[in-house]
Amino acid sequence: MCKDSVVALTSESFSGLADKSCMSPGQCLSSVLLAALAERRLAVGLPAAVRHLRAGREALFVVTVGASPSADSATHLLAVLLRAFCAEHHIRVLEVDSDCKLKRLLGVSSCEPLGCVLVRSPYADPFRDLSVSVPPLCVSPAERSLLALCTEGAAPPLVRLPDK
Repeated sequence: MCKDSVVALTSESFSGLADKSCMSPGQCLSSVLLAALAERRLAVGLPAAVRHLRAGREALFVVTVGASPSADSATHLLAVLLRAFCAEHHIRVLEVDSDCKLKRLLGVSSCEPLGCVLVRSPYADPFRDLSVSVPPLCVSPAERSLLALCTEGAAPPLVRLPDK
């Protein structure tokens, strides 16, 4: 086999993300969400995220929508409980500026607010034995930069999604 025909593949080659360190956090989050959507690593909506977390599966981070003046008290309470659960289990949380932008990005046409989007860890085996330690997961540079935005114990950073 000719050495010139061999192409090195990285985890970013599969997810379609290139290392673009000059991207804004909003562009970075958009690309991560679109890649995770294509890889079927998203749990969209509060009920789906709660089911995923209740089953004890891994989560890379949770994206929540900022407080809306039109949100009812039950939705607000669920969002607060989700954030508390994430803090207790060391799951990072990002907050986005607009439910409409998030729905448009993910292609959701529902009138109901999303509440949150859970991004599953890449290449996590849902059937693996949780008592056995595994090597660290491969995350893309874009995912790594989003995780670096979150600091332990602080309020979730607000990420402004692009308008388009």
